[in-house]
Amino acid sequence: MIEKILLVDDEPNVLAGFARQLRESHTVETAPGGAEALDALDTRGPFAVVVSDMRMPGMDGAAFLARARDRYPDTVRILLTGYADIQSAIEAINRGGIFRFLTKPCPPHILTGALDDALAHYRLVTAERELVDMALRDSVPVVGEGLALANPSAFALGGIRPLLPEFRPEFVQQFPAGGCRLGGYELLEPLGRGTMGVVFKAFEPSLNRELAIKIVAPDLVQSTRVRQRFAREVRAAAAIRHENVVAVYAVGESAGVPYLAMEYVAGDCLEAHLIQHGALPIPRVVGIGRQIAAALVAAHARRIVHRDLKPANVLLEAGTGVVKLTDFGLARALDEVGMTANGALVGTAHFMAPEVIEGQPVAPASDLFALGAVLYEMATGRVAFPGNTVASVLHAICASEPEPPIRLRPDLPEWLIEIILWLLDKAPARRPTAAQTLDALSASLELAS
Repeated sequence: MIEKILLVDDEPNVLAGFARQLRESHTVETAPGGAEALDALDTRGPFAVVVSDMRMPGMDGAAFLARARDRYPDTVRILLTGYADIQSAIEAINRGGIFRFLTKPCPPHILTGALDDALAHYRLVTAERELVDMALRDSVPVVGEGLALANPSAFALGGIRPLLPEFRPEFVQQFPAGGCRLGGYELLEPLGRGTMGVVFKAFEPSLNRELAIKIVAPDLVQSTRVRQRFAREVRAAAAIRHENVVAVYAVGESAGVPYLAMEYVAGDCLEAHLIQHGALPIPRVVGIGRQIAAALVAAHARRIVHRDLKPANVLLEAGTGVVKLTDFGLARALDEVGMTANGALVGTAHFMAPEVIEGQPVAPASDLFALGAVLYEMATGRVAFPGNTVASVLHAICASEPEPPIRLRPDLPEWLIEIILWLLDKAPARRPTAAQTLDALSASLELAS
């Protein structure tokens, strides 16, 4: 059967450009609006994939795709949106029915990659449906939540994996032993929970690769503020391409759950490593610090501040020595307007810069203060500003100096102490930039060896 793609956009030039690009390798039909697209689905289908613009007169893309989902649930739906409509796109995702959303202008390789994923998902869904229909026709016993056949090996034919139940919010607390599905991914096991979301180890059958899936915590998914912060995470993390930053592959939605697909890093986070080992050897402190600084150089070059740099967000890849900065869940592109924290403190107390605590705008220098606090803990085994309560920690950061590192670890070299205290300067203007920090730590690698 021919797998047809329906493109929907009210701008003739955009529609013609996308169609011309995709017809080289796909069977493509077009529609100039939501109403016309619904008619096309009814009269010219079936379609494997629908790609729709968000902002169109009459029926907008979100409304059209929601109706398309209700009429043709197997058709995979992709939403195209401009950056100005990002919040509308997230709201559409939360209403359900969208496999992926892409931002415009969309480079050709991004669009074709998303279509390849969508077609792979369509083939998987239709193949599973055919096998289930065959099983029912032949009276093969069917058991379990996910319609798992009594002979699961049948699903191995042609590389088709056993059917799994679709993700449900209660799976966060009681995860099924065999895993579950979320969109085109298979969730294998939960890896951890943060304030804003839950992370799962996952598998992507269409590309035969392991990855990590982060979803907004299900009990918070209805919160407008959470959706805004999740949207900010998607935009910020996807904009950065660097070996020391966890790569973001895609953003999508399934069963009303917005998710972020990203690189899976096998290993521990720095927080767990410090709990287990305490203060680290000097070369290790410098090596980890240098890679964090390199990640910040890449982020700050794109006018992005991490805002929540701490050991828990630093991943140590097992066996390679590679360090990757993750969880830009509180990051914000500096050129965005609005989206402030409305006076609320954003970040983790021990690593917050004094100007952030005092309510000043977050800036790249705030990340450098956090890096100084991370280096201090790696070098001494203690946080730079201890306290029994959050209030006491925040007061210490603003009003006190950290205990001299040399008292806690007499073998610390003076040059490393100088870098740490330079980063922990109370005045943002006196701190080094990420690039200066990277240069200083790189120059120190030979001394640390």
